Amino acid sequence: MKTKKSQKKKESFFEKQLEIGKREEREETNLAEKYFYPKKSLGQNFLKNPQVLEKIVKAAEIKEGDGVLEIGPGTGVLTQALIKKGARVIAIEKDGRLVAFLKEKFKGQKVAVVEGDVLKINLPLVLEKAGFGEYKIVANIPYYITGQFLRLIFETKSLKIPQTVV
Repeated sequence: MKTKKSQKKKESFFEKQLEIGKREEREETNLAEKYFYPKKSLGQNFLKNPQVLEKIVKAAEIKEGDGVLEIGPGTGVLTQALIKKGARVIAIEKDGRLVAFLKEKFKGQKVAVVEGDVLKINLPLVLEKAGFGEYKIVANIPYYITGQFLRLIFETKSLKIPQTVV
């Protein structure tokens, strides 16, 4: 029979492990922010606010195995949250400084990092190669391309309309 004291020790151990994991993620994010600064010329604005991140992920209603197209992953904060929910992610990043970092960060995970300008790459081909039939767009899209990007998504005949855009 387990005592309350041993049960409390177990809970305390797991709580500490969760806190260590959260701290490591924060340290990794802080390290990325130390070396990578947002480029205004690319309209970058790295996602930092955990409440905003939580709202984005919740609004996307991610289920295990969902295909997600993420535009401008930056330091990968949103990408990390998406794969924790079980998503398969295609992250399209224009900033060459971040591509190698993202590929290393997500090595062995369900993330494909594609270097390029989302407005110029062959998006239907990228989605097809990833095996995305149904997909969602979940992104912190640079403001200056939002209108062009949405037109591209909804007016390209060879591109399947996403289930969700967040």
